[in-house]
Amino acid sequence: MKHPLLIALVLSGVVLAAYWPLDHVTRVLNQNDNFWYVPSAMSLLDEGNLDLNEFEAPIIELAEDLSYLRAYYGEEDYRVMRDADGRVLNNYPVFTSIVALPFVAALKPMFRKQPNSVWVSIHMTLLIAKIYAAASVGLLFLVAYRLSGSIGIALLLALILAFASLNACQHAGGYWSHNPGAFFVLLGLWGLVALPGKWAGLSGIALAIAAAMRPDVIVLIGLVTLHVLFNRRRAFLVYAISGAVVALIYVVVCKVSYGAWMQPYPGPTGVIGRDFDSGVLGLLVSPSRGLFVYMPVCLFSLWSMIHIFRDRSDALVLYRFLGIALIGHWIFLALWPMWWGGWSYGPRLFCTYIPVWLLLMIPLCQVLQSLPRQRQVPIAFFAALCIAWSAFVEYRGVSDHDVHLWNGQPNDVNDHIDRFWDWSDMQIFRGLGGTYGA
Repeated sequence: MKHPLLIALVLSGVVLAAYWPLDHVTRVLNQNDNFWYVPSAMSLLDEGNLDLNEFEAPIIELAEDLSYLRAYYGEEDYRVMRDADGRVLNNYPVFTSIVALPFVAALKPMFRKQPNSVWVSIHMTLLIAKIYAAASVGLLFLVAYRLSGSIGIALLLALILAFASLNACQHAGGYWSHNPGAFFVLLGLWGLVALPGKWAGLSGIALAIAAAMRPDVIVLIGLVTLHVLFNRRRAFLVYAISGAVVALIYVVVCKVSYGAWMQPYPGPTGVIGRDFDSGVLGLLVSPSRGLFVYMPVCLFSLWSMIHIFRDRSDALVLYRFLGIALIGHWIFLALWPMWWGGWSYGPRLFCTYIPVWLLLMIPLCQVLQSLPRQRQVPIAFFAALCIAWSAFVEYRGVSDHDVHLWNGQPNDVNDHIDRFWDWSDMQIFRGLGGTYGA
């Protein structure tokens, strides 16, 4: 089976089948900030609007296993707002609901005997999250194959994304905005490397959609825009127009639905950069939020970045722009008042960019392939250890609710950020020695 598209489709199907049984923890992950994305999509599909008034029944009326959810009475739910006309609207990115629409429409027949309800939306959300997460794996394979020309390298990176990255827990687990956000980032990169001539500019559509869901994608868009301007000039006009069309749709939707040119976003309160020193280190090496702790395989991305900036080959120009984007995103997150991403498992705020971290390994993989075998063996052994650890970390995230309860036990991490530096109580290991406090 040599056709890359066929391999990508089969790979996505296999990964989706592997993600499908996940439910115990994933059900919980879809009851946080991301709770109202699918209900908003259901409202848009059935009523042509984004308001949630038809879901005003309190959540406590749901099934008994969901009774611990925050009761929904309009203003009391931090995830929603009520406008002057009494409409209840989701506070979180509207495009995340819009890109769920095709799946909501396709899944509705499965629930035809059930009226629109929060219960139905939770079950839809479980499925949609897994579909996007699995589709990102196949798409990463296609992008990596286009860049490397190697089935082996592309397959390796895709499998790392599937089972040894935050895609397994955070994306297959929850329909966060960074779940479809990562998919559209990959779709944009695929358009950039796969479409011919000026049509590569259509990548601007996907990247703009990703930015509408995740504002931090603007860092990547800025660098990709410079790359297109300097190195793909034939595509720049199409790229600029494509992005502008999505931006226009965004502001129209916001004006009609929210009465503002930009959707109000409930970001963290506090001073920008107040914990910058802690964030710069914590995002990479904190025992309970560090990227290199949860995904040490990304150390190879750093190694590759050194090679990319030392080798001035024109073939590496795109990688240099992507590498700068990763550095810029890291600094951006460190400046954010809540760099740790609130209650999450590991460095959730990196999730949209995880595929870019993996793609950055391609030049290093190509260099390592040319090394003598005796030098390849120790490197391959270390890589295998990193991948195995990353896979173990993600297994903990999808299989044990205790690692998620860590955020609030013994106290709320949002109020006690010193806990992110406690090596004696790592989130990854919570629950292995029994239930906390038992």
